[in-house]
Amino acid sequence: MPWPRRPQGRPSGTRQGVPPRHYVPQTGWTTSHFAVLGGAAVLTVALCFLIVAGLFWRTGSENTRQLLREDAARQLTILENTLDGHFRRAHFLAGSLARGAIGDIGETTADTARTILITAVSSTQGITDVAYLAPDMRERRARIEKNGAVRYLLRDRSDAAGFKQFTANLKEATGTVWRGPYLSETAGTANFEVWHPVHRRGAFVGAWGVAISLAEVSRSLVRFKRATGTTPFLLRGRYQVLAHPSLSEPAPTQAHGSPLLSIDALADPVLPYLWASGERIFGDETPNDRGGDRRAVAREVTLERFDGDTTHHLALYRWNDTLGPSPWVAGLWFEADIYSRFDTATLRALGIGLGVTLIACLLLLGKIWYFGTRPVERVAGAARGLADRRFETDAPLPPSHIAIFDQLSHAFARINRAQRLIETYVPRKLIRDLVRSERDASPVLEDDIAVMFTDIVGFSRMSEGMSSREISRTLNEHFALLGRAVEETGGTIDKYIGDALMAFWGAPERVENAAEAACRSALRIAEVLEASNRERANAGKPTITVRIGIHIGPAIVGDIGAENRVNYTVVGDCVNVCSRLENLASDIIAKGAATTLVSEAVRHDLPDGFECKEVGTASIKGRRGNIKVFLLRSGLSGRTGPAGEFDEERQRSDRTDDKATPRREM
Repeated sequence: MPWPRRPQGRPSGTRQGVPPRHYVPQTGWTTSHFAVLGGAAVLTVALCFLIVAGLFWRTGSENTRQLLREDAARQLTILENTLDGHFRRAHFLAGSLARGAIGDIGETTADTARTILITAVSSTQGITDVAYLAPDMRERRARIEKNGAVRYLLRDRSDAAGFKQFTANLKEATGTVWRGPYLSETAGTANFEVWHPVHRRGAFVGAWGVAISLAEVSRSLVRFKRATGTTPFLLRGRYQVLAHPSLSEPAPTQAHGSPLLSIDALADPVLPYLWASGERIFGDETPNDRGGDRRAVAREVTLERFDGDTTHHLALYRWNDTLGPSPWVAGLWFEADIYSRFDTATLRALGIGLGVTLIACLLLLGKIWYFGTRPVERVAGAARGLADRRFETDAPLPPSHIAIFDQLSHAFARINRAQRLIETYVPRKLIRDLVRSERDASPVLEDDIAVMFTDIVGFSRMSEGMSSREISRTLNEHFALLGRAVEETGGTIDKYIGDALMAFWGAPERVENAAEAACRSALRIAEVLEASNRERANAGKPTITVRIGIHIGPAIVGDIGAENRVNYTVVGDCVNVCSRLENLASDIIAKGAATTLVSEAVRHDLPDGFECKEVGTASIKGRRGNIKVFLLRSGLSGRTGPAGEFDEERQRSDRTDDKATPRREM
């Protein structure tokens, strides 16, 4: 199938927005060709994408789980080694002292015993107390104070609460005995003690005790957190905290007698939700199985922040029965989305695959859009503009390789031109009203309508020295100024009669106050004519002044005329009165570009901000009674228009006659 050639440029004899008179439709691919080609290509690319994405996702998922298991084992091993170092030092020191590595304190002098204890507590890092308990329950103890000094204590423990039972347990024990946790008397931190009994020839001769500060263990967790970027923790059971980076200093609750904090009282965002809402990813919970394989357990904790966003945290821990007297939980947590933790190589391969697939899809979709979708969008936009009566731009639909779209572009260009021509002869508001209402014609209605007539003063004399082209240009410029002033206030231009203009308010669109809108338009006409006259005077052209008449009353508005030719117009007594008011304005001597006379009905409907001056009464031929006539001077803006500036001589004559001007026949 040959590829159609794109038409070059615009056919001769045409201009933008206007089709040639003899249009030859373009031949080329139809929408069926592009539909089949685009559909097959999209299906192929989509199938390849799904296959590749599925393979990469499966591989990535397996790698993620394996990575989590390896990371859990590695991080927990490092953490447990760090914690094990503290407790093993205590075990080792207590056992060494019990075996007499430094000496038998029970057979030495008091000074030698003091030296042995102080040397033992000072030489081992992380140890706060070293004590020796004799069979008579007298205790010698060396303690490192908060300021770093070593204090030697000699005291009788026979009266200490629970110490007799503890001593009895030591006499029966053959290995390590744990004591605590308890609050240190001086530092205010939670401590554990490891005691090792000493037997000679089957008899209990004493026991050595070594105290471990949990605050020192927490300080080691602070260093671990800085090194790994994770938050480590050590729990006793599920809910009591032994060590945590935030407990490197005594907590307030510890200072009031509680040796261990609960996870709910800890300044940690994740631990309070670890057991309550954490979702187990892998691993088995075996806290009571002291002979278990101690597999790592992973839980995901999802938290909602104050701004409504959510964060995912992964907690890795293991039940440990070698660190203390009961199973403890050693673990750590970090902020991570487990579904995005792919292996680096897998992630790179997936990115490359997705990138290539997306680029191919974008290129293909771009071609389809350029040759198919874009013309459809333009045709749809042109159709919406036709339905909404929007023809403000001259941009035509461009030619297309698709024959039907190329034909549509030329068809819409013709419709555009036809509609523009229609709008120059028929009021735009009327067309839009008919389109919105979906009526074939505008119904004839009777309503209160405000009518305006304008006429150029002395236009016949002005045009005597002007050519036909100059007369046409002058009138077109003049009516353009007046037309904008009418449409700005919601009015409809009925017709142009020589140098006169007829407009009305209240149809086809409703106006809240038709009389006010008409008067606003008159003041606007005076304003724009003043500005135009200044330009004309500077150019050496004659200035233009107009007479304006405005009246409001019941009138018939709608399509008037024969079956095959109608005009949308206003007829009735209201129109006749308005025409007479415009003629009467020639009898008023006023300065400025416009003299505006309004009827008493108009004056009655105006709000308080408008200033009108009564200039007399007038009788209308063919109409009984007289009407009061008012000169419009200013509007709600407080600005006095040119129509409000009276000739001084006229003002003097008005002051001598309280009844204003005499009655006039029209």
